[in-house]
Amino acid sequence: MTKEYSLLIYLSIACYLTGYTQILYNKQDSLTNNFYSISEEVGNSNLLITNIKKSLESNGDFKMNTQFLRISNAGTLIDSIQVDTNFATYGRTLVDNNFYYVYGSKYIGTNINTVKSLPTLIKYDPNFNIVAKADFNTYNGMTVGLSQTSVLKGNRIYLFFSLQHTFIKCYKLDLSLNKLDSATFNGLFLYDAINYGNKLMVCGADFPNPSPLGRLQVHELDTAFNLVSYFNMDSLTNVIAGATPMPNSGCSSKIGIDPTRGNLLELSGNKYLVSGYYPVPYTSTCQKDNQNITSIIKNNSQVVKTNIMGKQNGTHEATTAYTGASKKYNYLYTVSKSGANLQNPISPQNVLTEIMVTKLDTNGNVIWNNFYSTPNFYYDPYSICGTSDSGVAVCGVRYNISNPTITGVCEGFVMKLDKNGNQVYTGINDKEITNANTFNLFPNPTINEAYIQFPHLENELEINIKVIDMLGKLVYQTAKTINNNSEIIAIDTKSLTSGLYNVTVSYNKGIVTKKLSVTK
Repeated sequence: MTKEYSLLIYLSIACYLTGYTQILYNKQDSLTNNFYSISEEVGNSNLLITNIKKSLESNGDFKMNTQFLRISNAGTLIDSIQVDTNFATYGRTLVDNNFYYVYGSKYIGTNINTVKSLPTLIKYDPNFNIVAKADFNTYNGMTVGLSQTSVLKGNRIYLFFSLQHTFIKCYKLDLSLNKLDSATFNGLFLYDAINYGNKLMVCGADFPNPSPLGRLQVHELDTAFNLVSYFNMDSLTNVIAGATPMPNSGCSSKIGIDPTRGNLLELSGNKYLVSGYYPVPYTSTCQKDNQNITSIIKNNSQVVKTNIMGKQNGTHEATTAYTGASKKYNYLYTVSKSGANLQNPISPQNVLTEIMVTKLDTNGNVIWNNFYSTPNFYYDPYSICGTSDSGVAVCGVRYNISNPTITGVCEGFVMKLDKNGNQVYTGINDKEITNANTFNLFPNPTINEAYIQFPHLENELEINIKVIDMLGKLVYQTAKTINNNSEIIAIDTKSLTSGLYNVTVSYNKGIVTKKLSVTK
């Protein structure tokens, strides 16, 4: 990694419910760090996080890159890999046979006022080398919404994205990223998509027809993108607030789900969970607060159970998560944020928030519903995933309100909970990788020899160097002890053929990987 993209991992003390606990976070630098998605890797308990690193200059120029972070279940940074320049992914990472399918936006241009967003699907190998890429570039600069989502079903990938707040585009591809089929629907937004038996289930706003009450809609599609059924989330339950013993008193309101956000989870028995938020009255005069709404739906028509969760009396709940619901074993998890004046903040940096995490069983019964916070911080959770140790992990962004390192620049955070909702990143040995511990790799490209140097080394460092080709074969290995920052280590590349290689340096602070191009 370069100095600009080096990762600084620290611990910040948090307190709520469980006493003094800790939240792992990515410290501010010149770029914002946006932890958009978290998932558990297949075959191990490591957490895979997508970090969108971006900056905006005063002249309107910007840069944006995606970084993948591997963190152990105990909270130790294992690896960090930066991938395609000006590419950002906001949703789930699909995994099949150790290949990663990452769906996002490729940004064309460098100025925020003229840049174009190009929907792109990239297939990576286990070392995040690009295997294949599919671009969707036929829309002549029309605005593509961030609500891009994807589904892996058998040996097919299904992609969905909103276009110009007017159309919903759907694509079917094989695992080599060849386009097999497509469809277009009228509609404003699409937020999530899941497998649903031998069909697909998607949720969004105003497609194929506007919702009568403007609520979220859930659509059942077959694998040829034919509409099977759709259900308007407008009457999931009824609330009467401030009622007295007299009949029909108080404020009565039908509770649905707001069309601006929704998440789906497939359940057995032709059921699914839909989550979002909605203004819920809590007084007889119809004062309302946004509350988190979860509902179990059967056959895309029958409401089985609906839960309303959140704080009242001046606190607003808003689920802004891009992958804000997760299923693991027989448990469901949702995440949202809670904070005063969220509906009309002056800026995010001036609003104190809490993270609300809910654990449910597959019948929709709430097991626990907890709030987490750090003093003087704005938290915005983006993603949640159940973990194989029966716990749950959350990631997102946060702002230091009282003493920011850089005003207006956010940090990415990770929070790990056990099965009872207690934070587990407490008293861990933090394996930080700092600017002082990253290395330079040069010349790059090279012909016969490359060099490694630690320019900011302060103490003696024992390192292990591996060079691995794109097929995962180890082609070079050496171990060294470095005593000062002027020491240079040579890597013999004379026997290597032309191509890309991963140079991995492991030491007491973790593992860092850089790509090396060999040209003959």
